Amino acid sequence: MKLRQHIIAQKANECVQQRHQTAKNNKEYGALVHKLPTLILHNGLCQTTGFLLAKASDQNAFQQVLHDFSLIFHTVETTVPAMGDSLHQAFISADVYQTMHYTRTALTVSEWLRRSVQGIFGEDETEQTQETL
Repeated sequence: MKLRQHIIAQKANECVQQRHQTAKNNKEYGALVHKLPTLILHNGLCQTTGFLLAKASDQNAFQQVLHDFSLIFHTVETTVPAMGDSLHQAFISADVYQTMHYTRTALTVSEWLRRSVQGIFGEDETEQTQETL
């Protein structure tokens, strides 16, 4: 039996490994993932996913982060949809207790994504650029 943290860590590591192998938008992806926990804490979960949805376009860093975040989130919260827009709608329609639970889960997911990016990409590829954020 695996702990919830282990499941999230393993899935985050798989997603980041896959992004690193494609070698496209690594700096932008890394910078955005690095800021993701802070975005959730300061702006809230709904606003953060809305921001990612608004900035997402065909395979840019925002789309990639949203996809990976949604995939990992759905792995541990199977009652919510796995896609970005549907997941955002689920966050909006959640009651206060669900929102608190989803936010805790989202912070855990974003922290594991950040740790994986730092470990796999290295410090030079997670530098924050002004163009990205």
